[in-house]
Amino acid sequence: MDRMREGLEGVQGQRVGERAWRQAQLKVSHGGTGLLAQNALVAAAYLGCMCMCMRVMKQRAHMQGFTQGVGTGGQLPMQLALEGAHECLASLYRDSEEPGEREVIVELTDLDTAHKHAQKEFTSKVSRSQRLEVLREAEDEQAVARLLSASGYAAGMWLQGNLTDRSMRMSGQVFMVAMKLRLGMACGLVCPHQSCAVCGEMVDAQGWHHLTCSGAQLIARHDRFVAQLASMMRAAVGRGKVHVEMVGTLEEGAGSKRMDIVVDSGDGGEMTQIDAAVCTPMASSYLQAAQEAGGAAALRQSSKHSKYDRYVPEGSTFIAAVVEAVGAWGSEMQEWWQAVLGTLAAEAQEAGEMGDSAASQFANSWLPRLAVGLQRGNALAIIHRCRRDRVAMGKSSGERS
Repeated sequence: MDRMREGLEGVQGQRVGERAWRQAQLKVSHGGTGLLAQNALVAAAYLGCMCMCMRVMKQRAHMQGFTQGVGTGGQLPMQLALEGAHECLASLYRDSEEPGEREVIVELTDLDTAHKHAQKEFTSKVSRSQRLEVLREAEDEQAVARLLSASGYAAGMWLQGNLTDRSMRMSGQVFMVAMKLRLGMACGLVCPHQSCAVCGEMVDAQGWHHLTCSGAQLIARHDRFVAQLASMMRAAVGRGKVHVEMVGTLEEGAGSKRMDIVVDSGDGGEMTQIDAAVCTPMASSYLQAAQEAGGAAALRQSSKHSKYDRYVPEGSTFIAAVVEAVGAWGSEMQEWWQAVLGTLAAEAQEAGEMGDSAASQFANSWLPRLAVGLQRGNALAIIHRCRRDRVAMGKSSGERS
């Protein structure tokens, strides 16, 4: 693990602190980088393997003595290892606060009755426990908000993209800033006592301020994200079946509201009006809501609906496509995405193809692409704004001298 930590520090160009390293060792779906601490998973993997093998082992006469002696204080090396692994894992389940989990672990004498995917279940339990421990040890509310968002739906897909696809590649500096944002590390671009060139407020070491203070880079991030969503919809439904317009307008009397995407079937059917947004859970306006998973996105969704619902014409559906800057998707966007995949699967089945396979291939192609685009936009916003701040600071100090 020391070599892995040194490798991560080499990529980041600075020392990785203890908290950041513990997060990095989590699964990607739990907010980490997938550099798993294998020593923590040994007991769970061993016990799960024994559960899968025990039925066959019990059928062999030379193993009967071993299975009868398990849990009775025998001294066989395999017994001792198994008992130690069982106690290590059982303690996690005894302390579990998740409903129904305590029944998952089985007694040593009944390993052959364990779930057929016991190894996956046991190692996942260890990973979930590690994530909860990292959350409990978070230093402040901003860290909690960031960790919860980093483990949200699709938040880590940018780390699992296909690098042979040029659209999913990042420059070294962009990748480094995106990774530091995920792990809560200082971005390395903020000078001491640096103030924002736009609003004049002090900029935090992580650069989060530049993901909340309005500016051209955030507008560019939004526009690129909308363009990717539109491309995804065209790929999903086919150019000939629907019309995807990247700028739409909803009108009510003398007022009107600009929409990001309008999906029109062209046959008088239901239209889908989509407005996208990226919110930063660590910002003061979202921080309290972000203490619950998906809270920041839910708050922004609610704001979108209060703003747009009265403009949506009858027969149309409005979708607030909200994602959090660290990567987690809002619940409404997740539901929309599942509906798109469901439509793809149904169309594939009608064409005599494997519906689930078509939906899975589409998801594996587009989830990383959308995630990479978002994180690239975050990193570029921080990089360019920090550069602008330094220029402004240089001019200010030159004027004073």
